[in-house]
Amino acid sequence: MVDQIKILLASAALPFGVVPSIEWGSKRLVDGGVADNVPLYPVARAEEVFVVLLEPIRGRTMHELGLTPEHWTAIDRLYRMLLYPAPSYYMYVPPDPMAKRVIAERPPERFPEVRAFAPKRSIGNFLTGTLNFSGTYARKHMRQGYVDTMTALRDIGIARRGRR
Repeated sequence: MVDQIKILLASAALPFGVVPSIEWGSKRLVDGGVADNVPLYPVARAEEVFVVLLEPIRGRTMHELGLTPEHWTAIDRLYRMLLYPAPSYYMYVPPDPMAKRVIAERPPERFPEVRAFAPKRSIGNFLTGTLNFSGTYARKHMRQGYVDTMTALRDIGIARRGRR
């Protein structure tokens, strides 16, 4: 349970010392949104994924939001590049022009239907929103998030109409 708590706390760790990183084993963990703000990579084989955005969509397409198989493919390739063994730097070895070291794109075998939920109005920028830890601010936006989510779920036929 302690590991799960540390990993969850790391999801709130922002770079540059704003919210400290979390030590887990021999690694320092920070919010993955720095590299991939909507991480579909781990859930690519799911049938359907609900994504909760913290800013209005304002007419942006799923491609512009990074919620497509093409975005998944790019993240997958970057991840595999990070795992690729680095050459030794102790001795210069001229590259072999005939060597095939290309890490090819690999589209997902299956990609989920992605449903994006977003607030109707902006909840603030980095300073006025993300770093605003006021209880009043949080309660206001949690309530608005609930209303926006229930409206979106009703629009797609998942939630029933009615009062809370």
